[in-house]
Amino acid sequence: EDLEERGSLQCESEDLEEPGPFAADKRLFSLEEKLNFSKVFLMDEQWRGEALREKLQHHEDRLKAQLWQCMSKQVEVLIRGKQQTEGTLHRLQRQVDALDDLVSSTASDPLCLNQSSSLAALHDALNLKTQVLLLWVWEFWAGGVCK
Repeated sequence: EDLEERGSLQCESEDLEEPGPFAADKRLFSLEEKLNFSKVFLMDEQWRGEALREKLQHHEDRLKAQLWQCMSKQVEVLIRGKQQTEGTLHRLQRQVDALDDLVSSTASDPLCLNQSSSLAALHDALNLKTQVLLLWVWEFWAGGVCK
């Protein structure tokens, strides 16, 4: 019995003591596992960050392309508007010139002397309106909106 008690005490004390090389290996393995897990976690986070950056870059590129298209269309509309305005101004200028010729020829005709003062007033009014319109268009295209 005494021998059995000593044997069981020895077994219990051996259970309490950690066997040297295996315990160190176990702790080292646990640290390596933790380190590997941390590395994997960091790599996963880096990959997610890069994927998000790439996705944002693609989105930015699409937005830039859409903006470029809108700006190109806007330029086309403005150019067409400018051409139409220039055409209208040219037609108005021809009409004013034709009226000027009419007033000049009418003023020299003795039969139309009574009407010449009203034609001259009409000519002056048309000329003034044309000048105001030309000034407005010039300021619109050269000075502000389309600069």
